[in-house]
Amino acid sequence: MTVTVAALMQLRPERRDRTPPDADFGRAARLLADEGIRVVVVGPDGIEIGERGPVRARGFVPAAGGWTACGPHRLDAVFNRLPSRDPRRFGGLLDELARRAVPVGNPPRTNALALDKLRSGTLLASAGLPVPDIAGDPSRFV
Repeated sequence: MTVTVAALMQLRPERRDRTPPDADFGRAARLLADEGIRVVVVGPDGIEIGERGPVRARGFVPAAGGWTACGPHRLDAVFNRLPSRDPRRFGGLLDELARRAVPVGNPPRTNALALDKLRSGTLLASAGLPVPDIAGDPSRFV
């Protein structure tokens, strides 16, 4: 049985001709394919969410000579590689995937936590992990 994971990212057409073995991501995707895990590189517009049925992805898979168009394939999970600086831009798509019970790696709340250094440091400290002293008063930096 093949499992399909979408690597959700902003696609740059000029990079499609890079041979996967020459790039770390492509090499990893090819190794995963050997293990029965299909990695589909897909942009936000390549996720197909209908009213019924499974969520599907149409994108690109690694091949010997570069990237090959594929799909649609039923999605088992999504690895979110979209820019986290503007969570509202793609948040609706990621929220819909969650509502459809599609596991999402790097979900919006994790990205939001990573962007908020004070909150993430406080959370790590409350879990007993060693962190540098946290200065919560922004006026100390002026």
